[in-house]
Amino acid sequence: MVVDNLQSGPDVGKGIAETLGVPHIVLTNFPSEKGYLATLIENVDIVLEASKKK
Repeated sequence: MVVDNLQSGPDVGKGIAETLGVPHIVLTNFPSEKGYLATLIENVDIVLEASKKK
């Protein structure tokens, strides 16, 4: 899995992930309008979903 940071550039690792044949995900380090906890849960859900893919 290749992880990018939304604020640093969500497509930076996309080519690396494609080359390696692994999932590419984008996480954020800034809270959404729903708050910090909701953002953290969304990030965890993204990681868990990507870990299910081969």
